[in-house]
Amino acid sequence: MHRVMHKVSIFNRTAAVLILLLMVGPAATFAQNSDALDVVITAARTEESELSTPAHVTVITAEEIQESGEQSLVGILDKLAGVNFTSFSGPQQAQIDMRGFGENSHGRVLVMVDGRRLNSQDMSGIQWLSIPLESIERVEVVHGSNSVMYGNHAVGGVVNIITKDSKEPVEFASTVDFGAYNSDQFQNGLFSSQRIRYGTNQGSTDGSVTFSHSTNEGHRERTESRSVNTLLNGSWDITEILRAEADLGYQWNTYQMPGALTEAQYESDPSQAVNDGDETEEHELSTFLTVEWFPWYNTELSLDGGYRYQFVAFDKKSWGQYSDRVYHTFEASPKIVTEGSTGNFPWQVVMGFDIYHSNQDIAQFSDKNRSNKNFSSKLRLSSFGGYLQPRLNFSDEVKIELGLRYEGAFLEGQKISADIDERDFHQAFVYDGALNYRPTKNIKVFAKGGTLFRYPFTDEQAAVAGLDDGFNSDLNPEQGVTAEIGSSLSVGQAVLLHLSGYFLQMEDEIAWYDPDGFGGTPGKNINQDKTRRWGVDAEIETQLHRRVGLTTSYSFIDARFVEGDNEDKKIPLVPSHSADMQLNIRPIASLSISPATSYRSESYKSGDNANAQNPIEQYWLFNLELSYAPDAGGGNMQIKVKAENLFDEQYVTFASYVTFSDDTYYPAPGRSISISASYSY
Repeated sequence: MHRVMHKVSIFNRTAAVLILLLMVGPAATFAQNSDALDVVITAARTEESELSTPAHVTVITAEEIQESGEQSLVGILDKLAGVNFTSFSGPQQAQIDMRGFGENSHGRVLVMVDGRRLNSQDMSGIQWLSIPLESIERVEVVHGSNSVMYGNHAVGGVVNIITKDSKEPVEFASTVDFGAYNSDQFQNGLFSSQRIRYGTNQGSTDGSVTFSHSTNEGHRERTESRSVNTLLNGSWDITEILRAEADLGYQWNTYQMPGALTEAQYESDPSQAVNDGDETEEHELSTFLTVEWFPWYNTELSLDGGYRYQFVAFDKKSWGQYSDRVYHTFEASPKIVTEGSTGNFPWQVVMGFDIYHSNQDIAQFSDKNRSNKNFSSKLRLSSFGGYLQPRLNFSDEVKIELGLRYEGAFLEGQKISADIDERDFHQAFVYDGALNYRPTKNIKVFAKGGTLFRYPFTDEQAAVAGLDDGFNSDLNPEQGVTAEIGSSLSVGQAVLLHLSGYFLQMEDEIAWYDPDGFGGTPGKNINQDKTRRWGVDAEIETQLHRRVGLTTSYSFIDARFVEGDNEDKKIPLVPSHSADMQLNIRPIASLSISPATSYRSESYKSGDNANAQNPIEQYWLFNLELSYAPDAGGGNMQIKVKAENLFDEQYVTFASYVTFSDDTYYPAPGRSISISASYSY
């Protein structure tokens, strides 16, 4: 799973990608890596083998993260089948999309660290720079809805980030990266990162401290960013049947927002910025605790809980708005897992309850010094949900899972100056079922289906932050149905394959509606007409030769409106075809050469629901990576040189159609060259 590439737009070669996939595809039917699928995962909130899980699950290991040379998870996840990112600037503003939600992708993928949700109560995105890569044991990506197990946000998929436990008396890992944008069309800024982790295991206790720091001058004017993160974690085996784990994290991020360019600006000078004072500073302090108790040999009780404090200073000089936002978030997830058998049929039951509460206080000012307050407002979200999932093994080959969840949520908005003090209650009942069949120990075939939901973000329903004030009581939760079939197989050390096909239909999908543009009829979030998505995801790793490996991923998706004025039109910002491929050539044991390419087909601009405007052009990316692992005695050392966007092509992942002015574009980075060195023991 050596997935390291970034996108590059070049020519019109859709056929070339399909030919390459057809060349690789037949090999996947003959061989695979059995060990790669014999891994314990927690996709269903309890440990089980990946081959026993009726879902398309991709596991990215710590070794693969280290080999990638990436500074954040965005560049790693972006290479997976069915995963796309759009961004206004860099990874700190990247929005993940799974199952083709396009401009509505925010909040449709649940992202967690050790069970702690990173999704916010409002429409602010995931802060990907907040996760020190050296602290990650593995990343589990569950493709498709998981509303029964995880509740809100788990519509298109789930990304579960598992941090490391120390297993040795002394563990040490460090990485230093340095690079520069070397583009003829963009400014040539520097970027760097430093990460270090120290861990120890002393019998019944273990712990670690991880620190990371990154700076990036950006590929455009006013795209500078900086991030500092510290994570302390530890665990204690109190007795043979009682275990506790805790972590404490702090992060600081600051980044500039250059703004969107018109088409003329984008074509003449994509490096320029149009906003000279828009920037954000974020502070976050979080603590999380897990207690596991095994009172009987066949029963496990656990409690995950935590608290997160966030302070965000949001300076929008272009709008004359300067706001401070403070979040206090509490969550707890007690769970019980019990096992037994009825006759010759083993069974397992997972039951749990999720509690979540988040307060957000907003203060907006007319000046950067915060001396003249315009208003203050509040947003609140309180949710609770219970789930039940029984599993029955009819034989060693056949397993059936069923699941039920009920969830309710109170959303509140308050703004005294606008006479707003309202609340609404949403509830959802969802269910699913799945069948997993293993004809051999190295193959699984699965089928699953069920219902899903997502209730509105607080600021989708309550507009209290200075734009079109009001409380939208007519907004309903999103709901939908989904079905999926798939297979994973491995034989020997030659090929690993994941293949899945899916169908997803949404009711009441929430989107912004602004018929006359700013200054006309006030816009608001509405429940859209019915939408439908169907597609195929494929991931293949194959050993072409003892010194040549190949990793490919491909995704096809057809995402459309199926009712209303835009019936049968494609959903914006969803490329129908996505493909990534990387060769790993090892002329000698310590040296690897990895050419890579990525392709995204064209998609329609945000806001162009009628598909009437010129689309975002398709693009190709070409990258090259050299990695050298010299003998480091008792440790592991790696030196890596990477060149991304080799042909310095100009492309965008996000563009908007605007009815009352010119269309807008957010240029993606040009060519960059970097070197990194890592050492661990």
